[in-house]
Amino acid sequence: MRVPRLLFFPFLLFPFSLSASDIHLRYARMSLAEGSVAVEQPVTGERIQGERNLPVGQGAWIETDVGGRAEVELDEGSFIRLGPGSLAELSDLTRLSTGQRITLVSLERGTLYATGEPKGLDALLVVAPGLQVTFLAGSRLRVEAGEETSIVAVIEGRVRFSSRAAELDLKEGQTVNVDPQAVDRFQLFRELTPAELDKWSEQRDREAGERGQGTRLAGFAGGLGELDASGKWMEAPELGKVWQPRVAEGWTPFHTGRWRWYDALAYTWVSAEAWGWFPYHYGRWAYLTPGGWVWAPPTDPVSDGFHPGAAYWLRGAGFVGWGPLVPGEQWRGTAPSLYSAANTTFAAYQAGARVLDPERVPPLPRDPRAAGQFLAALPAPPPLPAISAATRRKTRVG
Repeated sequence: MRVPRLLFFPFLLFPFSLSASDIHLRYARMSLAEGSVAVEQPVTGERIQGERNLPVGQGAWIETDVGGRAEVELDEGSFIRLGPGSLAELSDLTRLSTGQRITLVSLERGTLYATGEPKGLDALLVVAPGLQVTFLAGSRLRVEAGEETSIVAVIEGRVRFSSRAAELDLKEGQTVNVDPQAVDRFQLFRELTPAELDKWSEQRDREAGERGQGTRLAGFAGGLGELDASGKWMEAPELGKVWQPRVAEGWTPFHTGRWRWYDALAYTWVSAEAWGWFPYHYGRWAYLTPGGWVWAPPTDPVSDGFHPGAAYWLRGAGFVGWGPLVPGEQWRGTAPSLYSAANTTFAAYQAGARVLDPERVPPLPRDPRAAGQFLAALPAPPPLPAISAATRRKTRVG
């Protein structure tokens, strides 16, 4: 059974007609993937293995098996977590031209934890069969979806519960049960029964809170403690405040990880480095002499937005290479300012490849630049065959 959308009323959030230019798609970060976690891409239905630092966009489904757990970190500082045997969709993940961010998460089955504190006009909602929950303040909740019962438990804060039967505010310690087959009634309990996964989610919240106490930069939702733990901040001429990772000699950006094709983004970098989210999707890398590689944050992350990875491309027969673009570089396929063989990471390349992995490197020519050509972008892989809704449904449950 798909999650019913009857309790979500878009016109309450969008009281006017929107054009494509009014909406900016956002991307969340998969910050944890334990056990078997699958992500089904929107439109194509392509299923990929969940992993840390995987970008997750609007319309993506996330599924955990009986031993799996997943956590998604949103760009406005909220966290969504899935326990074992769960299935949820990031149904709405947009930012309006006004700056308002709309986040709607749909739980079809299993257990979901949500921690968030919407700022300003931002809206954070969770729906499950028979109910909708809207965050009114900084809150933490547990939502469960089973065949016979949907449950909302407010661990902390205050939210608005909505169903066909009623709309009311729930406070810390209150729980509501709804039968998805009889949504004209519900049960309200003024106590919260602890669940086995509560301690896991609470621990993740504590860890996120500790990271949030780190260095703060304008435009970023929280602290950058993850970067603090893996490098140092410094002032650089013309660049201002920059961050330098603690890495081995000879390290280069865009080397530890791989490129994965996203229809809405083109090739997108998925870093295997624990800290590899902000430095690859916001701002750019630069090389200081002396000093080495540093990450220069964007002046305005909100207006600049998420990008798949600011890199140049060099393609030759059977190989492709890439490396970082410096801040402000308007590259159109000519020789980039930072190009050198040492700064370039190579991988095998075949037309239509959806993943470019530097662990698979073919024999390279003596001079890759002379044997290849710079491209502003690599050709898109051919479209995946259309997958019917019935086939997708069968794949998720089977």
